[in-house]
Amino acid sequence: MESRRTIYDYGFELLFSTSSCILSILFLGFFLGYLTHAVVFLAFFIPIRIAGGGYHAESYGKCFMLTNILAMGSVFTSKFIWNIDSVYFKGTIVIGLAWAVWYMWKVSPVVPLQYQNKTRYKERNRKYAHKILILEIVILFAAYIANDITHVYTAIITSYLVALMMKFAKKGGKNNGCSIDIRYGND
Repeated sequence: MESRRTIYDYGFELLFSTSSCILSILFLGFFLGYLTHAVVFLAFFIPIRIAGGGYHAESYGKCFMLTNILAMGSVFTSKFIWNIDSVYFKGTIVIGLAWAVWYMWKVSPVVPLQYQNKTRYKERNRKYAHKILILEIVILFAAYIANDITHVYTAIITSYLVALMMKFAKKGGKNNGCSIDIRYGND
């Protein structure tokens, strides 16, 4: 019975942490004038992170700060690069996106160190991650066709960040704190 309470406590902590982070990103987006970009960031950040894993901060507070900083950085970087009018630069952006998608496809899911021996759901999560990546590419292509370039850049920068978080975790970064790690189950 105590183990169930621990799981419920963890679930409520995770729910509060995740919802407060999402609300903060949306709140900042609204008041700083980039709400739609904040929504794009969340849409391209959260699904692949749940299925694909990656670096996780050491505490909920650090996770909150890191995720908000990444959101603002993604938005402001995408707005900056939107103003660069160079075919070479845009080609570099597309090549970088190809690397990020390839890398996420290859390494997903990044299994946290503490769950290396509990990988019952690894193949299922790999399939989810692949489906999410395909969906994200379709959405990116549709947004590009619709000439919604600033949002496309936000999605691309977000994809870079997720790939880097996976790469950092693969090199031994922390894997605890603000993630849904119980999905790996008890083998």
